[in-house]
Parts: sequence; structure tokens; C-alpha cells
Amino acid sequence: MRTFRDDLKEMMQNHLFKKRYEEEKERLFIGYQIRQERRRRKLSQKDLAKMAGLTARQISQIETAEEKAHDLATLLRAASPLGLTLMLVPQNRVAYLNRTLRSAAAIAA
Repeated sequence: MRTFRDDLKEMMQNHLFKKRYEEEKERLFIGYQIRQERRRRKLSQKDLAKMAGLTARQISQIETAEEKAHDLATLLRAASPLGLTLMLVPQNRVAYLNRTLRSAAAIAA
């Protein structure tokens, strides 16, 4: 029986699909990080929106990775009050950076 992972592996052979999949994964990750930090600080979407000069709807759109909410200026405005920043990392260094951050988090815990 084929699984989702089997189908995904096959679809990832298509370069256009793979590119769009990776873009969507990044958008979801950014929204997830903003949501996690907002919740950690016990802020509502309305609270964060007020702090960022955005609407609660825009915060919701960012957290759910809706297409219209993801221009860079809006992301920066949402991230800043949470003490978050956006960083560009060369693709060939992402795995190394993730390992380093996980190691640092484990040491700090």
C-alpha cells in the first residue's frame, strides 16, 4: 500500500513541484514561529497586531501562511515586537545551522 511519503517522494522528482513545496514549507515555518512566540508570551493576535501596527486579520494570515500576508515588511513588523528577526541563510548551510542551534538549545536546557 502506498503512503503519503511514497507519493511525496515521487512528486519531489518534479523540480517545479519541489521548488513550490520548499517555498510553502518556509512560509508555514515562519508563521509557526511567530505563532509559537506569540503564544509563549501569552499575547492574543489582537495584542500582537496592536504592537506591530497591523490588524488581527494580518497576524492570522501570517500564522496560517496565507499568501497575501507575506510581504517582507509585514513579516518584519509582526516579528519585531516578539524579539524575532528574519535571517537569510545560504541553502547549503541550513542543515549545519539547524544542527548548531539544536546543540546550543540542548546545552542550554
